[in-house]
Amino acid sequence: MTAAADSSRREGTGNVPAAVAARATIAFDGGGRARAGRRFAEAVLASWGVDPAGPAADCIRLVVAELLTNAAQHADGPLELTLSPAHAAVRIEVVDAGPARPLPRRPHDAARPSGHGLFIVERLSSSWGVAEHPAGKTVWAVLPLPDAGRGIQ
Repeated sequence: MTAAADSSRREGTGNVPAAVAARATIAFDGGGRARAGRRFAEAVLASWGVDPAGPAADCIRLVVAELLTNAAQHADGPLELTLSPAHAAVRIEVVDAGPARPLPRRPHDAARPSGHGLFIVERLSSSWGVAEHPAGKTVWAVLPLPDAGRGIQ
């Protein structure tokens, strides 16, 4: 796995300080991606001043794990994970090489033993979607950061 803060792609993010505005990306090259992705998200959020024990961090870790698990189960694994701050929110992106668009199961059945990932993503995010590209797709979700801390506004 390779992690990097992409300071070359700083985005206009309102009141976010320049040091925080960098996108952070981790590339995957082996197993344990959900665990590695959660740890990566924790480190990025901590660097942004987000309370690691707060509800926003819990939701972000859960969405990261669900998106990475979906990519592992349905697209031969995720290629990379990116977190980007945007105003009082974080954008989570998971890139994979699979051609199939993920679709939530309808209707949702809480009694089913699996198949809840996109339902969880829908419930916790303010928006989510899929961007297709020649090498596969990017599944993204935006989650609010109400307890953001240092400058994530």
